Amino acid sequence: MEAQLYENLGGQHITPDGTRVEHGKTFHSDDPNLCKKFPNKFKRCHIDAPPAQPVNSTPATPVAESEKAVDEKSGPKDVTDEFLEAAKNDLVVEKDSRGWHVRDSDETEAINNKPLKKKEVADFIKKYLA
Repeated sequence: MEAQLYENLGGQHITPDGTRVEHGKTFHSDDPNLCKKFPNKFKRCHIDAPPAQPVNSTPATPVAESEKAVDEKSGPKDVTDEFLEAAKNDLVVEKDSRGWHVRDSDETEAINNKPLKKKEVADFIKKYLA
């Protein structure tokens, strides 16, 4: 079967070859059932209609083994806007199935060694910035 063109409707998607597909980007998959397996996550694009965004054809940075453990169904969700101090200080706060993670905006690895609870994030950021 020919590869299908899909649009990523939510979060980040990591393809089997390790390519990161950001929210709103399109990608090709040999799996004809992505929409059924992950409702509201993907939308099949019709070949005769132009994709919502250009196809992300350049492979992204290889995914580290530790990042593969992230819930690939939904991926981490950026929740920085819930933490004013993080946004003001170029920090990113992400939530995944394990908890909340804080990182510098230009880094990929979290600053915190273990996942935080939501109520711990603000205090962690204050201590980190002190």
